[in-house]
Amino acid sequence: MLTHESSDKITSSYIDEPPIKRQCGNFFCQLYFDSSLGHWSFLEFAIQQSPTYEEILEKCKNEDATVIDFGCCLGQDTRQLIYDGVPVDNVHGYELDPSFIEQGYELFRDGKLMQTKNSITTGDIFDDQFLNTIQPADYLYVGSFIHLFDRETQKQVCHRLTRICKQAITGRQRWARFGSWTEPNRAEPSGSNRHLSR
Repeated sequence: MLTHESSDKITSSYIDEPPIKRQCGNFFCQLYFDSSLGHWSFLEFAIQQSPTYEEILEKCKNEDATVIDFGCCLGQDTRQLIYDGVPVDNVHGYELDPSFIEQGYELFRDGKLMQTKNSITTGDIFDDQFLNTIQPADYLYVGSFIHLFDRETQKQVCHRLTRICKQAITGRQRWARFGSWTEPNRAEPSGSNRHLSR
């Protein structure tokens, strides 16, 4: 668990200098001109719109709960959790493409910190050996990830995600926002949408 002093140091690293490097934008626009990367909409930090976000913050800060950001892309939402006070040891991001992880280091200028803490690493949802190494987290966030698959594959992905989450899965997919509880008999927060429409 981080001390208050070390947590403040991490937060200040995002405040003391501008977080965006312009040359990263050229990389995104060249390769992903028709996506959220090319349009910079990933900087909306969608995790804050989750109906369970405030609960996640409270539980992680006060009850040592943990959270996984799966399919984290550049790790922007992983970093938002840390910025909002979640101890860096309580959050972990997984991304299939290592180039996104590296670009995240460049974009947010925090490669040394994030690599030291091993906060974001590569992972494949279809790799059983990899999934078996993950300690299930209390909360699982999946932002703009599930919609990448067809309907049948989405079912497989969701089933696999339940293996690494103990309490609640939340996220935002393209044209949909949802929250789902893995605990039996627990009501979903009002305003959540579980449908993954395409």
